[in-house]
Amino acid sequence: MAKAMRSNKYLFSVKALSKVFRAKYVQQLRERGVADKPLIECLFHKDWVVYAKRPFAGPRQVIEYLGRYTHKVAISNHRLQEVTDIDVAFSYKDYREQGINKTMRLSHREFVRRFAQHILPLRFVRIRHYGILSSTGSGENCRHCKVN
Repeated sequence: MAKAMRSNKYLFSVKALSKVFRAKYVQQLRERGVADKPLIECLFHKDWVVYAKRPFAGPRQVIEYLGRYTHKVAISNHRLQEVTDIDVAFSYKDYREQGINKTMRLSHREFVRRFAQHILPLRFVRIRHYGILSSTGSGENCRHCKVN
């Protein structure tokens, strides 16, 4: 087991999180009419693993990331460089190469497919200007959210 896993500095126990995730998954199967009892039972015979790891830079960066993700669209207009009859070109930062700005070209179909993956599910809403990620209290809130 990795050292980070033994330090118990996660918000939730990974083992407990795995059990809850499995139970919620099975509940959804049942609600959707899956009545295959052997299938449902076999899901409980194996341990499920929820992948969890410590944030790379710390709690402040997690709060900032969540703030960006929950307040903006998948790609802003200023990053779109060119739209042709064949493809779409847009800028992005390649974090594998120290955040160098690069250009990516995708077919219309692939661009829309990737964009659509960021559309929120029914009944989910983006966070506007309130809560722990609001701009007026983010500094103070970040100090309260810090995991020791």
